[in-house]
Amino acid sequence: MNEVEHPTPSPDSAPSTRDRIHRALLIEGPRTEVVLVRHAQQTSPPRTAPRAVHLDPPLSDLGRTQADAVAAYLEPEPFAAIYCSDLERAHETARRVAQFRSQPSDPVVVEGLREIDVFGFGDESRADPTPEQLAIASDEFLRTRRWEAFPHSERSDDFRTRVYREIEKLAIRHAGERFAVVAHGGVISAFLASTFEIREDMFFYSAHTAVTRVFHGDDRWAMHTVNELGHLRPGDLVTY
Repeated sequence: MNEVEHPTPSPDSAPSTRDRIHRALLIEGPRTEVVLVRHAQQTSPPRTAPRAVHLDPPLSDLGRTQADAVAAYLEPEPFAAIYCSDLERAHETARRVAQFRSQPSDPVVVEGLREIDVFGFGDESRADPTPEQLAIASDEFLRTRRWEAFPHSERSDDFRTRVYREIEKLAIRHAGERFAVVAHGGVISAFLASTFEIREDMFFYSAHTAVTRVFHGDDRWAMHTVNELGHLRPGDLVTY
């Protein structure tokens, strides 16, 4: 019986280990780029302010400067769309980013990108946590870095599922394109934790208007950058 000969590919045509790594991590080939931006610094309401003010404060003066800085930083990059949560600090940041584009357009509000409400400020029927409850919850969060440590919080797994589904839907909608999501520190960390199977909900803290990038393609995700701060350092604008 004649054996079938299989030609050996030449060194120039065979994919190298580096090529395979690049493709596996979506450095090369078709991919979608998701640009995650934390909102700019918000005002800090006094403890006596109404619950709604604590839930949805506007940007501070410094925050507006940070928003303009990240808008200028991202201006050269084409975006298929800009999305944001429905909370004012994210919406205003996204509007400023959109205004810097060569063809400005309103950001698209996605309620599912809203930050987790760990204190229950959005539910008027709930009593404010007592100092004792907050002390216990803070100690538990320090140990676990999971949101369900707090008495009125959305459950960690529910929060992760919510933000992952929203961003995954956008990635599928914009296959092969680049788009921006202006959201919150908890949203960004929970999305990455869900995507890359990290136990802690808050495993890193995104600075105000820091930029984090992930790639999507071939039904998988790959990290690209985390917490880009270059646009904030020259003016000493880094805050958390």
